[in-house]
Amino acid sequence: MLSATRRLFPNKVDKRQSDQSLSSTLTLTGSLKAVASSAQQRIWLDEQISFNPSSSPALYNIIMPVVIKQGSMPIASIRSAIVDTLERHNILRTAVYFNQESGRLEQAVQPILEDHNYSFEVTRGAKSTEEIEALLVKEFTTHFAQVEHGVVVRCHLIKMDINNAVEEEEKLHRNDIIIFVIHHIAFDISAADIFINTFARTYHVAEPLGSTLQYIDYAIYEQTLLVDPAQNSKVNEARRFWSILMDRYDWHNNYLLLVGATSKTKMRSGRGHAISFDLDSDIVQAQLQCAMANNVSMFQLGLTCFFAFLYKLCNSYTDDFCITSATDNRQLPETKKMIGMFVNLLPYRIKINPVESFISLMLRIRQLCIDVLQHAELPYQEIIGHMNNSTSPKIPFHFQYQSVMSSLTYGSTQVLKTKDAILQSYTGRDWSHSNGTALNDLSLTMTHDYHNQTTHFIFEYSTDVFDDAMISLIGRRFQHFLSQIFSASVDKNQFNQSRNPISKLSLLLLEDIEEIPRTIFHRLPNIGYTAPASYAQSRICLDERIHSHYDQQFISIHNKPYIYRLQHQHSLSIDRLHQAVQQILIKHSTLHTSLIFHTEQNQFIQQIIDFNSNNNKLFFYFESTFQTDEQLNKIINDERHNPQHFDLVQGRVFRYHILYYKQASLNGFLSDKDVLIFSFHHAFFDNSSMNVFFHDLNEA
Repeated sequence: MLSATRRLFPNKVDKRQSDQSLSSTLTLTGSLKAVASSAQQRIWLDEQISFNPSSSPALYNIIMPVVIKQGSMPIASIRSAIVDTLERHNILRTAVYFNQESGRLEQAVQPILEDHNYSFEVTRGAKSTEEIEALLVKEFTTHFAQVEHGVVVRCHLIKMDINNAVEEEEKLHRNDIIIFVIHHIAFDISAADIFINTFARTYHVAEPLGSTLQYIDYAIYEQTLLVDPAQNSKVNEARRFWSILMDRYDWHNNYLLLVGATSKTKMRSGRGHAISFDLDSDIVQAQLQCAMANNVSMFQLGLTCFFAFLYKLCNSYTDDFCITSATDNRQLPETKKMIGMFVNLLPYRIKINPVESFISLMLRIRQLCIDVLQHAELPYQEIIGHMNNSTSPKIPFHFQYQSVMSSLTYGSTQVLKTKDAILQSYTGRDWSHSNGTALNDLSLTMTHDYHNQTTHFIFEYSTDVFDDAMISLIGRRFQHFLSQIFSASVDKNQFNQSRNPISKLSLLLLEDIEEIPRTIFHRLPNIGYTAPASYAQSRICLDERIHSHYDQQFISIHNKPYIYRLQHQHSLSIDRLHQAVQQILIKHSTLHTSLIFHTEQNQFIQQIIDFNSNNNKLFFYFESTFQTDEQLNKIINDERHNPQHFDLVQGRVFRYHILYYKQASLNGFLSDKDVLIFSFHHAFFDNSSMNVFFHDLNEA
């Protein structure tokens, strides 16, 4: 049981908040058909709209593997116990479907039909841990559920040894494994123990069914709350809160935030990769000290780290960020003993002030978390529904906190007993991560082990949006970012960076810093004017030529715009900026270098174009005005995707664009409301180069 080893919802509504919220109790209705709950609707819609159902891997399978430690279990008895469990918990045989007549997503409990209400498989002769790991990952990513028919449970038995005795072949023995898989539309992690314990009890002895509350009763109750017309109702208070919190949030701005995001479509393949790392022990201790000293939870601290890092990662282009996180939403006492899908997704939105410290930001986020959880009952799709629309992108960033408790009370030592065998959780890596899937464009999972005093981070990312090299760099910068904030906290004699303005924190890695002294403001000797293009340049040029040839409406993916705003109440001379850019071009010949395909040599050749002879054509400088965020985003999108902005043959591989807010400058200075865009062609510039460019620009 996954829920026994990790607390996935540390950001729960506390008892005081629960007492003040939903005081009504659920009613046993006996209904077998009703409108789908809000949580069911969210899962169903996400599968249908955000991902391609025909080609995406399964993204909402929850697995619970258990191993037989002692004794044996007849397969027939296991199947009988599964059927009994499905009888007791109607949601495990409930169909969710769109009713064309009513125009609603509905649920209907299906009758028990022997062994046809669930998926079942037996694998015989598994021989190694690696083979079992592969089977577990496959269970996570393979579609088995027939949601519209109520098949949402699967049982996969793994027999480690093949026994020739016929009677023994129909039993599981020591070290054999039972994998339960349940679709998220009917189940959440908080219900894992309830399911396993019900299975163990019904295996032991048949229990009378009786009349008990079912998930459909909760769905009916929830709908009653959502249509409550009283202005002072809890749900209407939540609506007012979320309307204020999300007011004027720019839903179209998200994909412009991270350098390296390349996808042009909103539908995702569902495929992804992950990178992970552990923090040094001194950083972990500093985090704990910081959390205790400021009376914040580790969830709130981790969320603050993610917000601040995203702000720095996008070069401070925007100060307005939104990150989603999940809450179990089991506020009613009755729901804590119920199998079903209750999890709600909550958007955390905050505007970052670059002059405030990390500590100040963290305290604001602490209050944000308190406010958000007090209004957690409003469904996610309604939260974004008033401000969003069906064509708007999904919030790309997600944060999850997991706390691993002491092994004395949680984890792999949990044992279940049946009349025939002793079962225990099958332990291994966390199969819910690093399984080749991605629900979000970029998600960060922070796992803190209170017993061993360790903290583990996992970045999961969509391969539709990021490549491995980009995320590897992001991961390294995040590690450096954390060490920069927390390393000084341990030593009282050092300056504590967590109290320094966020704008002063840096993402520069050691190799970036070492590169800066090696650059000087004159042409280095012995640099040739003509040479074969590098492998990376050839790859990019070939890719661009192929796409432009076959696609009449070719959209460039190799434009690399970097967007900047001045700090609050700062200004910048436009003339000095022009002079500095000229100095950059003199120093870095790569910014006035052409790329031409040499037919005789059958390769791309790069050639430096003399700066003095072609000064006015090496790059373009533009000025524009904007009044709304929509106009600004349109200009930025053009900078990112217009293939006409650069000409590799002519050596025009750099341009910069000044965007004045409302009107052009009257005094020759940029203000903190204006925007400055430096754009490069990727054949001559990568993300790491920006650190050198920006340093040299400051020097110039």
